[in-house]
Amino acid sequence: MEKECKAGIGIVCRDTYGKLLDGLDTTRDASSALMSEALAMRLSCNVIRNRGRNKIIIETDCKVLLDAIQKRIEILDWRCSSILYDISQLSADIQSITFPCIACSGNKAADWVTKMAIKRMCPIGWVGIPPSSLANILVNDAMLAQHNCKGIG
Repeated sequence: MEKECKAGIGIVCRDTYGKLLDGLDTTRDASSALMSEALAMRLSCNVIRNRGRNKIIIETDCKVLLDAIQKRIEILDWRCSSILYDISQLSADIQSITFPCIACSGNKAADWVTKMAIKRMCPIGWVGIPPSSLANILVNDAMLAQHNCKGIG
């Protein structure tokens, strides 16, 4: 039997200009990196649905997860099956949702939050007043968004 480990989950909600709107950090038990990514995606869908957002883009750098969500491949990790099912059910409740795959370089803010979450070092109120290291990432992303008509990611 494989051992479950703690996975950090970081969710960063921004507008197309890179402005931080909302976010969440937490830990969950996960048996693989894929499960961690799937848990983060499911939590993102829950947050979006609960906050009543309608036009959403959920970016991830995990192509295997995206392919599984879009039914292009059969997921090999059976432990992720129920999580994938939840994602499909939750995303069906959202009026307009897309799941683009982005480069790791476009995912730096969420990666920072994830790393801090696993260490339990995300400061309370980080969304309202981001620490300087996260603020620098957000500023760089916002500057890139201004030069790219597609926005963040």
